[in-house]
Amino acid sequence: MEESINNIINELTKKLSSLDEASQKSYSIRHGYNTIVKIFDKITITTIDSIQIEDIVRLTPDELEEILTITGKTRDEINKIVLKFNPNKILFEGNTNSAIKQKELREYFDNIRSIILGFINRYSETTANVAETFEKQRRDINKYLRILTEPNNTEVLEPNLVSEMESFLALNGIPAKDRSNVLGFLNKKIIDTLSVEQSSDLAADVKVKVENLYKRYSINNEYLKTVMDYVENENIDVDEIPSIAIDLCTNTDYSIPKMNNTLVAYLAAGMYSEYAKDNDENLLNIIADILKFEVPDKIELLSDARQIVEANKDAYMHALANNENVDEYVNTYTSTLLDRGYSLNEAIDKKCLPFIVSLSKLIEKMDKLDSDDPEYKEGLDNVKILVELYNEQQAKKIQGKRIA
Repeated sequence: MEESINNIINELTKKLSSLDEASQKSYSIRHGYNTIVKIFDKITITTIDSIQIEDIVRLTPDELEEILTITGKTRDEINKIVLKFNPNKILFEGNTNSAIKQKELREYFDNIRSIILGFINRYSETTANVAETFEKQRRDINKYLRILTEPNNTEVLEPNLVSEMESFLALNGIPAKDRSNVLGFLNKKIIDTLSVEQSSDLAADVKVKVENLYKRYSINNEYLKTVMDYVENENIDVDEIPSIAIDLCTNTDYSIPKMNNTLVAYLAAGMYSEYAKDNDENLLNIIADILKFEVPDKIELLSDARQIVEANKDAYMHALANNENVDEYVNTYTSTLLDRGYSLNEAIDKKCLPFIVSLSKLIEKMDKLDSDDPEYKEGLDNVKILVELYNEQQAKKIQGKRIA
C-alpha cells in the first residue's frame, strides 16, 4: 500500500506542475486552435498570433478550407474565399506590376489573416474565462496531497471526497491497483478520524462505501422517488438489482446506470441502519453483496453521454436538413439567437448542437477502443467536459435568463 501511496503522490505532484500550461474548457475551440497551430507549424516559424500575409499565401486550398471551417465561416463564405485562393496566390507570388492589383491581393490575404487572428483572440478569451476551473483543479490536488501526507488532516471527511478523489485518479491514468490501495488508505483514515470502532475491515469498507453512495444519490436526485416507491411495495432479490433498474427505466428517459446506483444506494443505506443497531454479520455480508452491483462512474458517464446524443438526434438531423453550420453556434451568443427569433429554449438547444456532434464522434471512437487504451482515458476526460458544457447550457433554461 505504501508504494501505491507514494506513486500517487508523485503523479499528483506532476499533475500540479502540468497545470501551469493553460488548457481550454471548451472542447471545440481547443481542438480547432490546436489544428490551426499544427497547420502553420509546418509552413512558418512565426508564432500563431503573429502570422503575416506571406504565411497565409503558403497554405494549400485544403488547409485554408479546414481553417475557415474551424473559425465558423459558412459554406458559402468558404467557397467564395477558397475559389479565389490559387489564382490570387499565383498573382501575388508573380509580383504583378499593377499597384491596384497588388493592393487587392494584399487586402484579400489580409482578410483571411484577420479571420484567423479573430479566432485566436476568442481562444485567448476562453482561456481567461476558464482560469478559475483550473485553479479549482490545483486546489483539489493540493487537498489530496495534504490528505495523503499529513497524518492529522481531517479533510477526508468532506462529503463525496472519496468518490471524487477516486474519479480524479482514474481520469488521470492512475493504475487500478494503486487506486484500490489508496481507497483502502482513505477508508482507514476516515475510520481513524471518526474514532469509530469497527468489527472488521469489511465493516469499515462497507460503512465508507454506503456513506459515499448515499451522499451522491440522495440529494437532488429525481430518481430517488421512483426507487422509494418501488422498494416500498416489492420484496427485493439482491441478484435482480440490474434487471429492476432496467424495468424502472422502461418507457422513460432515465439513465439505467444512474437508476441502478440509486437503487443500490437506497437499499444499502437502509440495511446499514439496521446493521448499526446490532452488528449482525449476516446483514453486513448482504450489504456487501448489494454494493457489488454499483456501476462504475465511467459507465454512468458514457450512459449519460449516449442519452444526450439520442435526445438531441432529431434536432441535429433537422439542422443538417436545413444546411445549418452547426459549428458556428459555439461562438454565437444566446442573445444573438434570440434576436433571430428563437425562443430561449431553442437558442440554448442550438448552442448545444456542437457538443452533441463531438459527443457522438467521441462515443463512436471509444466503442472501438479497449478501456485500458490511453486514448480511451483521454476520451473519457473529453466526454466529461462536453457533458458538463451541455448541462451548463441546459441549466440556463431553468434560470430563464438571457445569458450569452
